[in-house]
Amino acid sequence: MIPRLSLVVAALLCASCTTTKYPIGASTPQTPDLTIAGTWQASSQFLHIIPEDKDRFVVAYINGPPGERPELDVVQATTALVGTNRFLNVGRVSDDLLHSVVWLDDDTLPEIEKKHTANAELWPLLYRLSAENKLITCFIDNDAAAAAVRSGQLAGTATNEKPVTVHIDAEPAVLDQFMASPSGTALFKGCWTWHKIH
Repeated sequence: MIPRLSLVVAALLCASCTTTKYPIGASTPQTPDLTIAGTWQASSQFLHIIPEDKDRFVVAYINGPPGERPELDVVQATTALVGTNRFLNVGRVSDDLLHSVVWLDDDTLPEIEKKHTANAELWPLLYRLSAENKLITCFIDNDAAAAAVRSGQLAGTATNEKPVTVHIDAEPAVLDQFMASPSGTALFKGCWTWHKIH
């Protein structure tokens, strides 16, 4: 079963069951990719990516048809450049706080509730910006990740049930070297395309 991190994680990763212990890019200094900041749309779903501090973003996810109260969630994320590949690490990044949005009783403004978590699991995305200014986010294929773990390419665990749940706990330098390679990018198979509207 997928750990309950947030709606935005489930939405961005399309129910991916693969997590990492360390953020991709942790072995080298990183500069946040401010080109992804803004508001992005895919059908009735919206991403608001807002720089939070020197190295983190707040990502707000809104999903719902007009006239209905939408799903709404907020998490933290970091970006990383490893080789020529760009990644978004979603979840608890550098502290013990998750941001979870709850609706007020009068259905007006949401408030952000801070929750502590004992786990340092992250949901990684491979992303790129197209020439048409579209944000393409790709999630890890669970079976491909499980094969990498079982073959010894990456340290971690993979369950036997379906869908398989994978947790990658390779050390940062090893993880980054793998994710910079064609074998690493081959793990990311399902993609969403987001159109920038602001």
